[in-house]
Amino acid sequence: MKKIIFSALATTGLFASPDAYSLSHSPRNIDFETMSEPYSEEDFLLKQGFFYVRFSTAEGDLSQFDTPHPGLGLGYRRLAGDGAVDISVSGLGHHEDKGNEFFWSAPKVTFIHYFSPQNEKSVYLGGAVAWGGIKRENQKFIGIIPSAILGYEFLRKSSVLGFLEATVSQPAIAVQKNGKVPSLIGELSLGAGF
Repeated sequence: MKKIIFSALATTGLFASPDAYSLSHSPRNIDFETMSEPYSEEDFLLKQGFFYVRFSTAEGDLSQFDTPHPGLGLGYRRLAGDGAVDISVSGLGHHEDKGNEFFWSAPKVTFIHYFSPQNEKSVYLGGAVAWGGIKRENQKFIGIIPSAILGYEFLRKSSVLGFLEATVSQPAIAVQKNGKVPSLIGELSLGAGF
Protein backbone atom coordinates (compact mmCIF):
# COMPACT_ATOMS: atom_id res chain seq x y z
CA MET A 1 0.00 0.00 0.00
CA LYS A 2 2.84 2.38 0.83
CA LYS A 3 4.31 1.78 -2.61
CA ILE A 4 1.01 2.65 -4.33
CA ILE A 5 0.60 5.90 -2.33
CA PHE A 6 4.21 6.91 -3.04
CA SER A 7 3.81 6.18 -6.76
CA ALA A 8 0.56 8.17 -6.94
CA LEU A 9 2.08 11.19 -5.11
CA ALA A 10 5.23 11.10 -7.24
CA THR A 11 3.20 10.98 -10.45
CA THR A 12 0.95 13.82 -9.28
CA GLY A 13 3.97 15.89 -8.21
CA LEU A 14 5.63 15.35 -11.58
CA PHE A 15 2.64 16.73 -13.52
CA ALA A 16 1.88 19.51 -11.00
CA SER A 17 5.46 20.85 -10.91
CA PRO A 18 6.18 23.82 -13.23
CA ASP A 19 9.71 22.51 -13.71
CA ALA A 20 8.52 19.10 -14.77
CA TYR A 21 9.82 17.59 -17.93
CA SER A 22 7.56 18.55 -20.80
CA LEU A 23 6.65 16.48 -23.82
CA SER A 24 7.51 19.50 -25.99
CA HIS A 25 11.17 18.68 -25.34
CA SER A 26 10.91 15.31 -26.99
CA PRO A 27 13.02 14.66 -30.10
CA ARG A 28 9.87 14.45 -32.21
CA ASN A 29 9.13 18.20 -31.70
CA ILE A 30 12.44 19.71 -32.85
CA ASP A 31 12.03 22.58 -35.32
CA PHE A 32 14.80 22.01 -37.86
CA GLU A 33 14.07 25.29 -39.70
CA THR A 34 15.23 27.39 -36.76
CA MET A 35 18.33 25.23 -36.37
CA SER A 36 19.51 26.07 -39.89
CA GLU A 37 19.61 29.80 -39.01
CA PRO A 38 21.11 29.99 -35.53
CA TYR A 39 21.44 33.80 -35.58
CA SER A 40 19.20 36.48 -36.99
CA GLU A 41 20.24 39.98 -38.03
CA GLU A 42 18.84 41.32 -34.75
CA ASP A 43 21.31 39.15 -32.82
CA PHE A 44 24.18 41.39 -33.97
CA LEU A 45 24.03 44.68 -32.14
CA LEU A 46 25.32 48.08 -33.19
CA LYS A 47 28.56 49.26 -31.66
CA GLN A 48 27.92 51.78 -28.91
CA GLY A 49 31.09 53.66 -29.80
CA PHE A 50 34.06 53.36 -32.13
CA PHE A 51 37.38 54.97 -32.99
CA TYR A 52 37.90 55.84 -36.64
CA VAL A 53 40.38 57.01 -39.25
CA ARG A 54 39.13 59.47 -41.86
CA PHE A 55 40.69 60.14 -45.26
CA SER A 56 39.59 63.47 -46.71
CA THR A 57 39.87 65.79 -49.61
CA ALA A 58 38.88 69.43 -49.32
CA GLU A 59 38.61 72.63 -51.28
CA GLY A 60 39.52 75.74 -49.33
CA ASP A 61 37.46 78.11 -51.44
CA LEU A 62 34.30 76.73 -53.04
CA SER A 63 33.91 79.90 -55.11
CA GLN A 64 37.15 79.03 -56.97
CA PHE A 65 37.17 75.23 -57.12
CA ASP A 66 40.55 73.86 -58.12
CA THR A 67 42.75 70.95 -57.03
CA PRO A 68 41.52 69.70 -53.62
CA HIS A 69 43.72 69.18 -50.56
CA PRO A 70 44.33 65.67 -49.15
CA GLY A 71 43.78 65.16 -45.44
CA LEU A 72 43.71 62.76 -42.53
CA GLY A 73 41.67 62.70 -39.33
CA LEU A 74 41.22 60.62 -36.20
CA GLY A 75 38.15 60.53 -34.00
CA TYR A 76 35.75 58.77 -31.70
CA ARG A 77 31.98 58.46 -32.25
CA ARG A 78 29.62 57.49 -29.40
CA LEU A 79 26.04 56.42 -30.19
CA ALA A 80 23.17 57.76 -28.09
CA GLY A 81 19.58 56.89 -29.05
CA ASP A 82 18.87 58.09 -32.61
CA GLY A 83 22.09 60.07 -32.78
CA ALA A 84 25.74 60.26 -31.86
CA VAL A 85 28.39 62.60 -30.57
CA ASP A 86 31.65 62.67 -32.50
CA ILE A 87 34.95 64.18 -31.35
CA SER A 88 37.76 64.40 -33.89
CA VAL A 89 41.05 66.00 -34.88
CA SER A 90 41.94 66.54 -38.52
CA GLY A 91 44.43 68.19 -40.79
CA LEU A 92 43.96 68.91 -44.46
CA GLY A 93 47.27 68.89 -46.22
CA HIS A 94 49.77 71.32 -47.46
CA HIS A 95 49.23 72.50 -51.03
CA GLU A 96 52.20 74.37 -52.58
CA ASP A 97 50.42 75.28 -55.83
CA LYS A 98 47.79 77.20 -53.86
CA GLY A 99 50.05 79.47 -51.82
CA ASN A 100 51.05 76.92 -49.16
CA GLU A 101 47.48 76.44 -47.88
CA PHE A 102 46.89 74.33 -44.78
CA PHE A 103 43.69 73.60 -42.78
CA TRP A 104 43.31 72.01 -39.34
CA SER A 105 40.73 71.45 -36.61
CA ALA A 106 41.41 70.28 -33.07
CA PRO A 107 39.01 69.46 -31.57
CA LYS A 108 35.86 69.24 -33.66
CA VAL A 109 32.64 68.23 -31.87
CA THR A 110 29.81 66.93 -34.07
CA PHE A 111 26.23 66.08 -33.17
CA ILE A 112 24.66 63.52 -35.54
CA HIS A 113 21.07 62.37 -36.15
CA TYR A 114 20.59 58.98 -37.89
CA PHE A 115 17.50 58.47 -40.06
CA SER A 116 17.59 54.65 -39.58
CA PRO A 117 19.38 54.25 -36.25
CA GLN A 118 18.87 50.48 -35.82
CA ASN A 119 19.67 49.41 -39.40
CA GLU A 120 22.89 48.06 -40.88
CA LYS A 121 23.22 51.30 -42.87
CA SER A 122 21.86 54.79 -42.33
CA VAL A 123 21.93 58.31 -43.76
CA TYR A 124 22.65 61.00 -41.20
CA LEU A 125 22.72 64.78 -40.79
CA GLY A 126 24.89 66.65 -38.38
CA GLY A 127 26.10 69.95 -37.13
CA ALA A 128 29.58 70.61 -35.80
CA VAL A 129 31.70 73.27 -34.22
CA ALA A 130 35.49 73.21 -34.29
CA TRP A 131 38.44 75.12 -33.05
CA GLY A 132 40.53 75.34 -36.18
CA GLY A 133 42.70 77.31 -38.49
CA ILE A 134 43.39 78.11 -42.11
CA LYS A 135 46.71 79.36 -43.39
CA ARG A 136 47.24 80.73 -46.86
CA GLU A 137 49.95 82.86 -48.43
CA ASN A 138 48.14 86.14 -47.69
CA GLN A 139 45.54 84.98 -45.20
CA LYS A 140 45.45 83.45 -41.74
CA PHE A 141 42.46 82.48 -39.61
CA ILE A 142 42.35 80.81 -36.20
CA GLY A 143 39.03 80.53 -34.40
CA ILE A 144 35.64 78.86 -34.35
CA ILE A 145 34.47 77.06 -37.48
CA PRO A 146 30.86 75.72 -37.63
CA SER A 147 29.97 72.97 -40.12
CA ALA A 148 26.97 71.19 -41.66
CA ILE A 149 27.34 67.48 -42.44
CA LEU A 150 25.53 64.93 -44.62
CA GLY A 151 26.74 61.36 -44.26
CA TYR A 152 26.10 57.69 -44.93
CA GLU A 153 27.24 55.01 -42.47
CA PHE A 154 27.35 51.37 -43.59
CA LEU A 155 28.30 47.93 -42.23
CA ARG A 156 27.23 49.22 -38.81
CA LYS A 157 26.85 45.73 -37.28
CA SER A 158 30.23 44.40 -38.43
CA SER A 159 33.62 44.60 -36.75
CA VAL A 160 34.82 47.31 -39.18
CA LEU A 161 32.23 49.85 -40.30
CA GLY A 162 32.52 52.59 -42.89
CA PHE A 163 31.15 56.03 -43.58
CA LEU A 164 31.07 58.64 -46.33
CA GLU A 165 30.64 62.29 -45.45
CA ALA A 166 30.19 65.62 -47.19
CA THR A 167 30.91 68.66 -45.04
CA VAL A 168 30.52 72.38 -45.64
CA SER A 169 32.28 74.69 -43.16
CA GLN A 170 32.36 78.46 -42.77
CA PRO A 171 35.04 80.06 -40.58
CA ALA A 172 33.06 82.40 -38.34
CA ILE A 173 34.59 83.81 -35.16
CA ALA A 174 38.25 84.74 -35.44
CA VAL A 175 40.61 84.92 -32.51
CA GLN A 176 43.51 85.61 -34.86
CA LYS A 177 43.05 86.88 -38.39
CA ASN A 178 45.13 88.35 -41.20
CA GLY A 179 43.22 89.35 -44.34
CA LYS A 180 39.54 88.69 -44.91
CA VAL A 181 37.55 85.84 -43.35
CA PRO A 182 37.88 82.72 -45.55
CA SER A 183 34.90 81.63 -47.66
CA LEU A 184 33.09 78.25 -47.53
CA ILE A 185 35.22 75.13 -47.27
CA GLY A 186 33.97 71.87 -48.81
CA GLU A 187 35.20 68.46 -47.70
CA LEU A 188 34.55 64.85 -48.77
CA SER A 189 35.58 62.07 -46.41
CA LEU A 190 35.79 58.29 -46.32
CA GLY A 191 36.23 56.73 -42.91
CA ALA A 192 36.69 53.32 -41.29
CA GLY A 193 35.63 52.68 -37.69
CA PHE A 194 36.93 49.98 -35.35
